[in-house]
Amino acid sequence: MGLRIVPSPESFSGAKSPATYLADWTPTGTTLSTTPTPASARLSVAVGTPTRLPAAATAYLVTAGTAGDTALAWTFTEAVGIPVDLEVELAFTVHWTHAGTAEASSVAVYVETQAAAIRAPITFTLYFDAAAATGVVFASQYELSQACGAIGACP
Repeated sequence: MGLRIVPSPESFSGAKSPATYLADWTPTGTTLSTTPTPASARLSVAVGTPTRLPAAATAYLVTAGTAGDTALAWTFTEAVGIPVDLEVELAFTVHWTHAGTAEASSVAVYVETQAAAIRAPITFTLYFDAAAATGVVFASQYELSQACGAIGACP
């Protein structure tokens, strides 16, 4: 079922299909940060060619970045029991100001879980670079993670 908007009375129904929300991939924090030095690798933005996650805590860029720039840092915990070889779509929307000018960006990135089951939770840190080292004020952020039905078959 798609989204249906009824002008009066105000209501909506529906869901992005086939949405599968993940209990084994959870956001555990968001904080103001800086892009690490050296800058981390950037996550894939292409459905079907996700970045394969290693079996160790790792940091990645959601957007292109420069070491030392102001950034938002999300931490995610991948739990024991997450399916192997699973493509996950992570959609981010961020609003901020830089030197008084309003900015906004939306990006989707794609990761793939390990080929073998993990034996302990793993934490990943993802950085959204604001493309400036100073004068940045983040106003809002939104993140949604969804499992894909198969590699290359994302919602």
